[in-house]
Amino acid sequence: MLGLYGKDRRLNTRESTSRILRVLAQQHSSKKCPACDEYVLAVRPYRSRGKNLLLTVCTLGIWLLVWGYETVRYSGWRCNDCGHQL
Repeated sequence: MLGLYGKDRRLNTRESTSRILRVLAQQHSSKKCPACDEYVLAVRPYRSRGKNLLLTVCTLGIWLLVWGYETVRYSGWRCNDCGHQL
């Protein structure tokens, strides 16, 4: 069985694929976290403006509601260690 190693157990194929897709759908950077008081790996969801704009035009503006919801719900950079918004 193909899988990634977790801290205490081996992940199955579905869990491995889920983690890989989650990592590919994020942008990474190094930023200073005020809660941790050090430079940490910061992550945020990757959003394609071109794809969202195309979907907004194709759906005559209906996709703008989904795009706005995503922007508010998943906004900004977050500390990968503590989850604090940066």
